[in-house]
Amino acid sequence: MKLMQRMACLAALAAFAAAPAMAQENQTTDLNELKKGQDELRTEMQNLRKEVEQLRVELRKTLADVKTAQAQPTRARNRRQQPQITSCDVTIGDSPVRGAKDGKVTVTEFASFTCGWCMREEPTLQKVMKAYPNDVKVVYKNFPRNAIDMRLHAAAVFAKQEKGDEGFWAMHDKIIANPKNREVSDLAGYAEDIGIDKAKFEKFMSDESNFAKLFTDDRSQASKCGVRGTPTIVINGKRLQGQRTFENYKAMIDEALKGGDKAADAKKMEKKDT
Repeated sequence: MKLMQRMACLAALAAFAAAPAMAQENQTTDLNELKKGQDELRTEMQNLRKEVEQLRVELRKTLADVKTAQAQPTRARNRRQQPQITSCDVTIGDSPVRGAKDGKVTVTEFASFTCGWCMREEPTLQKVMKAYPNDVKVVYKNFPRNAIDMRLHAAAVFAKQEKGDEGFWAMHDKIIANPKNREVSDLAGYAEDIGIDKAKFEKFMSDESNFAKLFTDDRSQASKCGVRGTPTIVINGKRLQGQRTFENYKAMIDEALKGGDKAADAKKMEKKDT
């Protein structure tokens, strides 16, 4: 009996001695759980902030789309109020020409080097010149749309000043063939390939304040023809309407050639009468 009492006392002492350690362990567990809960709450708040920011971005975009949609009827109405110019007199002047220099048909292209549609137009124009080697000449009118475009057109104009039409078309082709290499250093390399003094070219390109003056005449003619976008094609004074397919080019060129033949025949008849 005494032994059992002793053992009970020892067990009670052991339990009493272990109580602080257990309490400390429980306290540590509680702290860990609290810290874990804080971390989870912090992560959830960060996610909420991201979602709110995303909602703000989407809201701004929606508001911008609404404003654009509201402005479209006004723009469309303004366009309707402005009569579309379907014909205009285009003078070649000092513009670069390729194809049949004395051709009866003049295809004038108002174009931009940063316009993707202008890049796609090039194969069609090449096909037209190949189909009408003795009848069609292509005239290029510069229509730069932005500062980068202005630099590219200035490089082509300088090439013309130095090397004539051949210089212009050589620079034109290099710019089109290298859409990702259009820095001044790239253009200087193209100029050197063409045979232009590199230092002279770089000096010209260093003063961008004079670039706009290079396109005064082309801009004036574009305004007369109602050009608002690129490419715009004018064939013997008439704008090419609709899709710019080879077939549409051909139809207008054939019509112009027939008209030219009739005019020539009329002049011959006038001479016979006199």
